[in-house]
Amino acid sequence: MFGFRFFGWEQFLRQHRPAARQARHHRAHRDPGDLGDLGVGQFLEVAQDDGLAERLRNCLNRRANAGNLILALLLGLGLSASTGLNTFLPLLLLSASARFGIAGITLGEKFEWLTSDVAIIVLIVACVLELVADKVPALDHFLDAVGTFVRPIAGTVAAASVLTGVDPTVAAIIGLIIGAPTSFGFHTLKAGTRVASSAATFGCANPVISLIEDILSLMLSVISIFVPVLVPIVLVLLAFALWKLVKRLRTTTPATASTP
Repeated sequence: MFGFRFFGWEQFLRQHRPAARQARHHRAHRDPGDLGDLGVGQFLEVAQDDGLAERLRNCLNRRANAGNLILALLLGLGLSASTGLNTFLPLLLLSASARFGIAGITLGEKFEWLTSDVAIIVLIVACVLELVADKVPALDHFLDAVGTFVRPIAGTVAAASVLTGVDPTVAAIIGLIIGAPTSFGFHTLKAGTRVASSAATFGCANPVISLIEDILSLMLSVISIFVPVLVPIVLVLLAFALWKLVKRLRTTTPATASTP
């Protein structure tokens, strides 16, 4: 059983020290040990007479809500970044996770339509079309041009939909602030990689790069859903890797062009 020191309860106890002392005095014959060393169940039993347990529950609820909000923001951040690489795959994974209760994912009330049969079917078709078309020369550049407008919208939806318990308008604003620029930023890196690859390899490497982007989008979405606390680290590493790839391809282009 976890003690109070593990959860940082000593700060709470210092704020309510008089009530804690009185509760310990009332039940000292049952729990003579230091109150700070009691388990959760024992502490609640000792403090029940003075209402300290209720205040503790309220404190725990506030901390839990704050923790859930942070995890939701990290989840939305990771999914919106993933939409910058592939528009529909992250939304499809999010929709399926919420539909089947995977990793405890739930969506806001105004975004429950994402879990409907029609939405899932549309996302599956759109995902397959994007995966195939992005491997075709010329079509990939067309998708990047369209993605400049579509992917920030997808990122906004992904970030806003996971903010449960928040006013829908506030959720939409937060989603727009977090999701749109994140998705657009990774889309810009993706488009820059594709342009540099076309110039350096005459487009021959584009299908391979597209496949790598799909795998990265899938991995980032899975990490965001199951381990959202790792999202900031993964995003930094991914952005750095894409930037280095663009830089390397651009430095390769002059040498390729000067080759007789």
